[in-house]
Amino acid sequence: MNVFLASLLIVAVAVALLSVRLICGKKTFVNTHIEGNASLKQKGITCAKEWDGEIQKINSQKQ
Repeated sequence: MNVFLASLLIVAVAVALLSVRLICGKKTFVNTHIEGNASLKQKGITCAKEWDGEIQKINSQKQ
């Protein structure tokens, strides 16, 4: 039982420390998606979902 309480306390402290940035700092998360990256956009790299949508649009116009 003591091991369980000790591990629960460690996990609670870790969660509290990890949430400090959200509570005290910026209220938003960093956009890590491909569409939010300017250098990838300049290189013409898009996400698979956008690429698939473009291909489906081209295929539907051919029919």
